[in-house]
Amino acid sequence: MPVPRRFWRDWLGVFLFCAALCAYFQFQTPHLTEPDGYFHIKLAWLMRKEGLFTDGFPWAHFSLWRDGFSDGALLFHLFLIPFTFGDMETGAKLATVLLGALMFSSFFAILTLNGVRARFYWQWIFLLGGGFFWWRMLAARPQILSTTLMMWSVHFLINGRIKGFAALSFLYPMCYVGAFLPQLFAVGRWIQLKMTEK
Repeated sequence: MPVPRRFWRDWLGVFLFCAALCAYFQFQTPHLTEPDGYFHIKLAWLMRKEGLFTDGFPWAHFSLWRDGFSDGALLFHLFLIPFTFGDMETGAKLATVLLGALMFSSFFAILTLNGVRARFYWQWIFLLGGGFFWWRMLAARPQILSTTLMMWSVHFLINGRIKGFAALSFLYPMCYVGAFLPQLFAVGRWIQLKMTEK
């Protein structure tokens, strides 16, 4: 079923509004909101310079990573690579603003696709998640991307779109270490379907 043009217009409006909101909060300080962001943007820079790390990560000299490195957020780091040209702090902030806007507007898109009434109201409630929620969603860390993928996974799951759910379940372990989360939702959905059948 084709998506009407109004859907894209509304989604774009919400995306731009969320991007402006994320940028406003993100650029209240010239620095990243927490220290892990510096690691992630620097790792993306190293990947651009050195390629993928398959044998080890020599910069972590006193860590197990030195001889055997496994990137638990590969997709996130690949996404960050275009933002490593120029000032990396600013690049990490811009990447976070884009991912944050995509995450927040994905919620709106999913509400719309599922025919939820008062979608703008629920979107506003989502944006009022509180200071700690906003801090987490504006940190240059993989959870922004993983939250977006998880929301779409749940959307595909409740609508019986098995191929879409399977594709995101395959991608999810490459963006966040909690690789089991889509399957956990799948088990919950299976239990719910079994209970409603009876």
